[in-house]
Amino acid sequence: MKAYRLKHLPTGLYFKPNTAHRGKNNLSKTGKLYSKKPSSTYGVGHLYVSKSIDKEFNLHAQKSKYNFGTLYINSIKEDWKIVEINLIDE
Repeated sequence: MKAYRLKHLPTGLYFKPNTAHRGKNNLSKTGKLYSKKPSSTYGVGHLYVSKSIDKEFNLHAQKSKYNFGTLYINSIKEDWKIVEINLIDE
């Protein structure tokens, strides 16, 4: 069985959607695992990042006008790669 993740190339971290709590971090070491091949445009646009990720990767994140205390970067399609993962069927 195959699964997929979206890798953010500038950081090497993976995309994780966060719709319930706007302003939370959209990048993590594990990310979300997709059972179907996702579109590489999932992370395009505003991408919320933590202060520590911004500092570690020197992303120059901007402060959000709408979500107090959150940072975001503008992400483009070329920043993403779909990574295929082979899972073992049992």
